Formats: sequence, C-alpha cells, structure tokens
Amino acid sequence: MVIKLGERLDVPIAKEEIDISHKLYNVKNQPKSIIVKFINYKKKAQLYRKRTELKNVKISDLFSTCSVPDVAQSTQIFINENLTQYRRKLMKKAN
Repeated sequence: MVIKLGERLDVPIAKEEIDISHKLYNVKNQPKSIIVKFINYKKKAQLYRKRTELKNVKISDLFSTCSVPDVAQSTQIFINENLTQYRRKLMKKAN
C-alpha cells in the first residue's frame, strides 16, 4: 500500500527503501493504521511533503480491483508523524 501511495504522489518507493512496516489495530482488532519506517530520511521527507495532495484520495483510488462494498467503506488517507506522547505535546505547543 505504501508503494502504491508513493506512486500516486509521484514519490517512487522501492521495497528496499522500507525498513519495516506493519498494521496497527484498534480495540475491535480491526486494522486502523499502517506504520512505516524508511531506511532513508529523504524518502520519508519527500512523502511527508506531498501529504497535502491526499485531500481527495481514498484507498479505493489506489486499488482499482476493489469490490463494491470495499469502495463504499473506503476512507480518506492521512500521513502523520508517529510521535511519542511527550513529543506530540511539544509539537502542539510549537504549532
């Protein structure tokens, strides 16, 4: 999904540039988010800069083979920094 998202934002991402990625689950054990650690900071920064272009992009837009129920449940995509609680508070104060 991350590679397809990069293609959509014109940020080519190769498998070798991703150190690790996995899903985060909510209380109901449903996938909530995907967390990605890049090997190269520059690739992460490129993707993060382009995040504003995701306003009207949904998951179903990335995968043309989605079924009708999947398209109906498709949600908007967001890119956020994964910060600790302390750093999140600092960021909030800075903003």
